[in-house]
Amino acid sequence: MRWTTFRKFNRDCLNEASNWGHHNWWFHSRTGAWDSAHCAWKPFQDQHVRSAGLARMNDLLEPQMGWWSLNGPGPRHRRQYLDETEYWMAKNMALDAPMSLGGLSVGGAPANARAMDMLTVIGWYEQHRLANYFDQATIDRVREPGRDFRLRLSDGGAWQFTPVEYLPHKAVVSGTEPAQWTVDNRCGQQPFRVRIEVLQSPLPPDPAAPRPIIDFSDTSLIASRNCAANVTQEILTETADVRGGPRNLRIRAVNRNAFSVGAWTSLGTSYGFPYRDIGACSGVGLWVKGDGSRAVLNVQLRTDAMFGAAISEHYVDLDFTGWRYCELPFRERDSDRAFGLKWPYVRGAGYELCHRDLQTARVSEINLLLNQIPAKGQVDVTIGPIVGMTAVDTTLRDVALTVNGKPLRVPVAISSGDLLELDEDGVGVHYDQRGALRSRFQPECPEGIPVLNAGINHLAFSCVSPGAAPGRAIVTAVALGEPFGTRAADVDWSKLRYECDMPRVITRFDGRDNCWTSVLRDEGGASPGDRATLEFDIAVEQIGANKVKPMLVVNGRELSMPAVMASGQILRCRGERSWTLVEKGQALLKGEFAEPLPALAKGVNRLQLRCDELGGADCRISVSCVKVYGR
Repeated sequence: MRWTTFRKFNRDCLNEASNWGHHNWWFHSRTGAWDSAHCAWKPFQDQHVRSAGLARMNDLLEPQMGWWSLNGPGPRHRRQYLDETEYWMAKNMALDAPMSLGGLSVGGAPANARAMDMLTVIGWYEQHRLANYFDQATIDRVREPGRDFRLRLSDGGAWQFTPVEYLPHKAVVSGTEPAQWTVDNRCGQQPFRVRIEVLQSPLPPDPAAPRPIIDFSDTSLIASRNCAANVTQEILTETADVRGGPRNLRIRAVNRNAFSVGAWTSLGTSYGFPYRDIGACSGVGLWVKGDGSRAVLNVQLRTDAMFGAAISEHYVDLDFTGWRYCELPFRERDSDRAFGLKWPYVRGAGYELCHRDLQTARVSEINLLLNQIPAKGQVDVTIGPIVGMTAVDTTLRDVALTVNGKPLRVPVAISSGDLLELDEDGVGVHYDQRGALRSRFQPECPEGIPVLNAGINHLAFSCVSPGAAPGRAIVTAVALGEPFGTRAADVDWSKLRYECDMPRVITRFDGRDNCWTSVLRDEGGASPGDRATLEFDIAVEQIGANKVKPMLVVNGRELSMPAVMASGQILRCRGERSWTLVEKGQALLKGEFAEPLPALAKGVNRLQLRCDELGGADCRISVSCVKVYGR
């Protein structure tokens, strides 16, 4: 069939497919594509990059780093963030490999509301890759697994990479006591940047709930036990100091190796077809008596390959002593840590850990595992019954951070799935669970914007949450290193003629939200021309029953739009003079400006959109600008 199909082509074509069998090799131009992850996007990409080497070395073909999806939120995972897409593109650039995207459509709202931002970043990387813009030393640095970078145009007009370190902490606030922790900033002192992701809140355990999902203190339920080399496991039934039931399982493990990572032991049970239905729970809860060993307890649930093989990892760090009730939502699986712990099953398990979601109606295994057992040491942990847990959406108010003693208060309420980002200029951005911009805000900093010091920093997080459920959030301090990047000697400038700015979404015309900047590149005479003309789209997404006639201001020069616009319409301005008013893909009006669109100056250009008809009313208008060089 393949021979018949390809004989019908009357010209050369590129062919990529997911079937990697011997008989397909003769037809493939690219190979090695994977499906997209739903969690742990960065470790998943590292695994894919390693696999892609097989395409070149073994198959004598170029790799294809698809099929990436710009995922929205799902029942078992949050949406994908911009830095995760940028990580994917940075490693693709270092591999010098093409990529492909799936799950996008021309019409309708994307699953991830930041899809256009992501596509803009994808364009920056792909254009510079095709242009061979950076020298080999720069590319080698970007290639390093586990390292994050941002590709941005500096205020001076140079494209550069900036190293980024994300320092996350899962903060849980019950009552009035704030969550406190430290972060180690390996970069220099800098303005404080932070990201706050609001999590769901588990409801307190119900004493009247039905029997647990499983109680491993009944050792007859344990169907399998395994250990790494030079690791031994002993299981006991504890009846004296117990939680959650009259008996608990006690695991003692001894590691005779000189290393801890990869020193593991496991026990568990399995279920045959039609597998185990554990009910419509959001996760599991269990009592754990820690020993302070800093080993990792893994509460693992699996779905069999018949229903899409999935491994749901949930880690408890045994950095505490005594009893603690641990709540492990399925939405917060720990796949990102799995590859670094050298579990015996992670090799080739990228799909199971990162792509497929656990089906609670089709659970094939429940396992307890230990890893990172201290070198030449032991772990002694007691575990109560594993019960189903319900997590609910919640809204946090009076959110506040303290950074090295300086307070920072957030003046907006944030709900589960929402994301707050605070940049170095002290401007906060509030996104909903799909990534749609809700608002920009100024945090309240009575003692000035906090500073992230080099070395150890002390952070605290507090909030008010309704009801008995605790407030939970992942608070990530963000540290930037020194920018770097050297231009290659032979750049294909034809690939860099068009340069998109990040789309600007405007929700209020208050003199801040509707103002932004655009930087003109400056290659110091190395390019055919750094002069650029401006092209743009103004998309009116939401203004109620109003109609507007926008005005774009570029470096103080006012440009009135020639048409009155309503919700759902886009004004497209091209070729220095031409404009078209579009609705649902159809042109309504066309014309030309009396004068050419404003030229951009070297360095930072200041842009503003005005809509006098709206005043201070809430709205949603996006402006997408493109700089066209060498015209």
